[in-house]
Amino acid sequence: MREYTDHLQGQTDLTPKAEAVRALKQLCGFYRTVCGTGHRPQDIEGYQDRDFPVLTRIAEIELTKAQARLVIAGGAIGWDQAFAQAALNLGLMLVVAVPFAGQHRRWRKEDQLRYGSHLEQATIAPTLHLMTEGP
Repeated sequence: MREYTDHLQGQTDLTPKAEAVRALKQLCGFYRTVCGTGHRPQDIEGYQDRDFPVLTRIAEIELTKAQARLVIAGGAIGWDQAFAQAALNLGLMLVVAVPFAGQHRRWRKEDQLRYGSHLEQATIAPTLHLMTEGP
């Protein structure tokens, strides 16, 4: 797997906000869409790294119940990554909503690698930039 410790630095090919919104509206019009974002691990009482597969399985169950075909996952660590992984495990279309380039820079290497893998496998590549400029 390619290393993603700074994969977005200097990258200018994030989809501009207006284009991203247009693309999402079009996709959402054709497919049952589920969006998800949530707590980071340090905010989940008792969470440990070994719990990631449990979060992923919960997301798989809920996405299956919802009959999702398109998943929009927040781009943070924790639930966002579990939600994205569940979509990929189920073979669903995935959009990773990255709040800003470089958000991953302070994360642990394992989280950066998982994030990079999600970006590589996302349906819309490299990803959508849905928010205004970040820090």
